[in-house]
Amino acid sequence: MMRKGFLSQILRALLWSLFFFIVLLLSETVFVKEVHANPYSWSKYSSGFYYDISGDDNGEYAEIVGCALSGNVVIPTTLDGYRVKRIKSIFIDNKSKITDLTIPSNVETIGQGAFHGCTTLQNVKIEEGLKTIEQEAFQSCTNLVSINIPSSVTFISLYAFGSCENLKNLEFNANITSINAGTFWNCHSLESITIPSTVTKIEQNAFASCTSFKSIELQSNITELGDGVFWRCANLESVILPDSISLPYDSSCVSLFSECTSLVDVTLPAGMTFLPRGFFSGCTSLERVNLPSGITKIKDNAFKGCTSLAGIDIPSGVTQIGDSAFYGCTALTEISVPLATKTIGDNCFYGCSNLSNVILGDGITDIGENAFMHCRSLESITIPESTKVLGKGCFLGCNSFTSIVFLSRIVEIGNNAVPARSGAIITTYCYHNSTADLTYSNNSFRQKIYLDENNENNESNVSTEGGSGSMTNSGNNTESNNYNNQENRILPNTDSKDYRCIAVLVLLISMVCNTITLTRKHS
Repeated sequence: MMRKGFLSQILRALLWSLFFFIVLLLSETVFVKEVHANPYSWSKYSSGFYYDISGDDNGEYAEIVGCALSGNVVIPTTLDGYRVKRIKSIFIDNKSKITDLTIPSNVETIGQGAFHGCTTLQNVKIEEGLKTIEQEAFQSCTNLVSINIPSSVTFISLYAFGSCENLKNLEFNANITSINAGTFWNCHSLESITIPSTVTKIEQNAFASCTSFKSIELQSNITELGDGVFWRCANLESVILPDSISLPYDSSCVSLFSECTSLVDVTLPAGMTFLPRGFFSGCTSLERVNLPSGITKIKDNAFKGCTSLAGIDIPSGVTQIGDSAFYGCTALTEISVPLATKTIGDNCFYGCSNLSNVILGDGITDIGENAFMHCRSLESITIPESTKVLGKGCFLGCNSFTSIVFLSRIVEIGNNAVPARSGAIITTYCYHNSTADLTYSNNSFRQKIYLDENNENNESNVSTEGGSGSMTNSGNNTESNNYNNQENRILPNTDSKDYRCIAVLVLLISMVCNTITLTRKHS
């Protein structure tokens, strides 16, 4: 009898728990339906607009938070006697139905994400009086064709018009000093833009992926450009950068013209002191560029993948050529490295398959790993006396290679630095008992000729005691560039599954508590 009574108590506890679970589910369903039916239940409603009341020194005003209208929408000047001053971030439940929008002079601010994703919006007319366009205000309005920005606007925030893919007609009269990051990012149809004379700074990715740009004129008052401003402007053909532009630190202007595949004509500021990282990477149509004489550094990946670059004059003051600086420049036939240059970075001329003439300045101390790997047209090279390090794989894959001259008595030669091919004769010219002489067999040189004190060949002393002539390729370079692709921020959505999870948790807790209580009573 006691056992039956105990079981009946457990069953009763389970039934009560199931009852509470069903009540929670029903209340959750009703609550969610109510929120979705009227998301602005806390706001006032008038003439098709939901609004909240705020205040400032001039009294109370209306902030529009929602709209029930479609088609041609005109923002009112007043709602129930309150002046309309701001369109807030949470705008419109049916935003996909708006086609034309007029914003009157009384509106001072368009809030963050106000029209984000309004995919049917085609035309926007803004009257003088608007002051601020906040972050992502019109982002992803993919069918927006035309908009005017009046001179009363003094601030436009990040990605305000990002991914407006069909934006073609832009009247840009804003009285701003900076075009912020990503403002016109991914505006594929925008063919040209007149930058206001008040602008002194253009920030990161401001015009990135504006694939219809063919040319752009930058005013002389512009002093600073951010990273990737013109990244992936695939049809941009010519740009003049005014002398007013300065690069205040070594990481300035990263990838400024990266992947501008039609770029052929660039004028650089006379005062440039370094060529930034990835500056022209992937500019496959660029045949030649004149570097300012004051440049002292060519940074990593500066010309990487410039497959049409046939020649370049490296300024005499350049002390450093970075990693992969000319990687894959397959049209490059000759290069002269100046006396001031100390280091040539890893993979610097990797894959320059038509490079046949290389002159290295007498100041070089370090030639990086794989620096000339797969330069298949290169037949010979002289390593200057100043060189202390020849990186591993430096000339690996140079299938036309026949000779290398070491003027340096002490040089660290990495593994596989010089190629060897079956049946081919690779001749090294070096000093007797020098480092190159002592590492002769490790690098599979097939023939060795000693130099005399005048750096001349001593043909009477020839050795052929080299290695096997077989080399192992250490693998292809897989280094890649990264872009500050800033992801769009999306506000989280409340999902009804959250309530079900809470209900299940309550049920489990209730069952455990009831079971523990009954077990204690039974014991």
